[in-house]
Amino acid sequence: MIVQSIPFVRTALRMWSGAIVWAAHFAAIYSVTALACARGYAHARFFGLELVTLAVLAATLLAFLAALAIVRRARRADAASFESWITATVASLAAIGIVWEGFVPVVMLPACG
Repeated sequence: MIVQSIPFVRTALRMWSGAIVWAAHFAAIYSVTALACARGYAHARFFGLELVTLAVLAATLLAFLAALAIVRRARRADAASFESWITATVASLAAIGIVWEGFVPVVMLPACG
């Protein structure tokens, strides 16, 4: 029974991989920000930027590149298949969400408001 469901699980994980990257990014940036604010590292500087800002921007860049890699791989796989279309669409929406939650707050708000 489990062996028969493995292709389904693999397909489902591939289709939702963009959302998984987005969720991991969300958890990472909010965890880093919360820990830095709670421990008093909010105004620590590294390369002229606040440590929290630098960490959030780095995580955002990595997650955005991962989402774009998922889109690119899905578009190369089989453009006519439903699974590839869903994979590319979800990863594209995840890339927009990653930029929105990672870049916009850094530019507009202080790290520990």
